[in-house]
Parts: sequence; C-alpha cells; structure tokens
Amino acid sequence: MATSEQCPEYSRCRFVEWRRDRPDLHIAPLPEDGDCGKSVVLCGRLEESPPDIKLSVEDYGPQTDEELRISFPEIPNTNGRPPRRLVGSGSR
Repeated sequence: MATSEQCPEYSRCRFVEWRRDRPDLHIAPLPEDGDCGKSVVLCGRLEESPPDIKLSVEDYGPQTDEELRISFPEIPNTNGRPPRRLVGSGSR
C-alpha cells in the first residue's frame, strides 16, 4: 500500500488529506506509517494510471468504491444481519 515514501503525489493527494482531516469520526484514521490503503500501481490518481480509472489527485475525499471501502471499514452487526459501513440507522 502507499506511504509518503512510495507515492510521488502523497503530499498533494486530497484522499490522504481527507483521511487525515477525518470530517466524520467514523472514517478510519491514517495509521502511524501514513499508509493510505491503496496500491500505488492501481491508484487512479497518478499520471501513470490506466485511462479507464483516471482520477485527479486534487479530488477531495473518496472518489471510488475502493476508496469508500478503505475509509469506512465494515462494522459487525448483531442478530445475524450483514455487516455495515455506516453507524446508526436510516430512520430519524
């Protein structure tokens, strides 16, 4: 996975910035080594990325399903229900 030593755009990456800022406390924090959780080869935010997954390093927050899964890890559920990624319920 990508740390500042492995990724040339790490310091400019707005996904990393979003994970560092954590605008929602349920977002998984960056680990101590700063690993964003994505593969440098398959990132999509780098110039060398395949054109079919092209994103901008300037796009703030998660832009793909992979980035959402990295940001919001599964939360086990009770009563045999499937795991979820968001806390709370839809009814208010």
